[in-house]
Amino acid sequence: MTDNSGKMFIHYWIAYSSSQDSLIIGSTGLFNKDSLLAQFTAASVKIKSVEVFNADSTTHAQIEFQFDSIDSLNTLKSFTGAKFTLEDALGKTKKFSQIIPPFMTGYGLNNKSTVIEYVYYLPGKIFNHNAQELYRNRLTWRFNSDEIGPGQLLYATYVPFKLKETPRWIYYLGAVVIFVVIIFLLKRR
Repeated sequence: MTDNSGKMFIHYWIAYSSSQDSLIIGSTGLFNKDSLLAQFTAASVKIKSVEVFNADSTTHAQIEFQFDSIDSLNTLKSFTGAKFTLEDALGKTKKFSQIIPPFMTGYGLNNKSTVIEYVYYLPGKIFNHNAQELYRNRLTWRFNSDEIGPGQLLYATYVPFKLKETPRWIYYLGAVVIFVVIIFLLKRR
């Protein structure tokens, strides 16, 4: 995401106790492939895969996509009100932020048992954030839906990694090889 582009993988699931629960869950559209495609379709988004499947009394939905600019995520229906931003901060730092809008479960689900987790990998050394966990450049925010209340703000400030550069020793080695070849050619004459 050094150029504000990136990729995203979303995976959510819900357990059900009877076949009637699975029918109710299926009617929400949250676990419908066509519905997911409609929610994540935009000019600046390239969908890589969409899967909906059942396993062990649990219905899963997964979607993976790439985006041209983090700001373009704000045009997706599923991220209405999320206000993704990635802006230059002091010096060479960048600041990422996202708003998590209020979460409503409904369908007889318990708000305390509904856990929402956001995991982001930012391309740099992170030095300021409000995540619950930080491991290298991976940030994890975890909430139950009651904790989100009227909304939550996720943020992190980081210094981007330098782009991959050719090490100087390669240039020195190349110069030495050229020098040796020139000497060899001059000695042959």
